[in-house]
Amino acid sequence: MIGVPVRKGYVDGRFGQIHYRIAQPETATKARPLVCFHMSPYSSIIYERFLSEVGRDRVAIAMA
Repeated sequence: MIGVPVRKGYVDGRFGQIHYRIAQPETATKARPLVCFHMSPYSSIIYERFLSEVGRDRVAIAMA
């Protein structure tokens, strides 16, 4: 079974932009959100499939 779609975006911060990937269920849930931070020198692409699966029942975000 295929997970939920993963979207990409940017957030403006004090010191510039931060890239993120986010997956979330279509309906609201009470499950706690999950935030993933990658190891240096990787990027959030390593979490793409993981976010798609875990995002079925909660908001899942990977910072780039």
